[in-house]
Amino acid sequence: MAGKVSKEMMDNRKQIQQRIFRAPEGYFEGLEKRLSAIPASCREERVTVWTRVSPYLALAASFVAIVLCATVILKKTAGVPAEEDDIDYIAFRYLIPETAPYSIYDESLIEDESSSLENVVDYLIDSGVSLAQIGYLAENYE
Repeated sequence: MAGKVSKEMMDNRKQIQQRIFRAPEGYFEGLEKRLSAIPASCREERVTVWTRVSPYLALAASFVAIVLCATVILKKTAGVPAEEDDIDYIAFRYLIPETAPYSIYDESLIEDESSSLENVVDYLIDSGVSLAQIGYLAENYE
């Protein structure tokens, strides 16, 4: 029975292959007459302002929707606002000297160190500058 099914399938396949690129008989003979029978109003698409504008409005609406969704998501996921003290600290941070941060509270805490050659050399050694560069600085230090 399996041989019979496959033979039928092969026959169907051959018939399909023979009909693939063939038009029905007499199709092109009456084609012009059939096309002229179609009213002109059905063949021509009327272009209105709405048909021209609607794709642009849809695009604009999608952009607005994306922006609104992003705004809602960002507002929902935003952290707690900073305290006022933190904001003041950030705003005035550039006024605080990095070398003596406590100098804004008490001037007696500031050490009076002048930039002597010894202090500069110690700093350069601690920061990993090469000995050749330190020697050059020591020779040309004023």
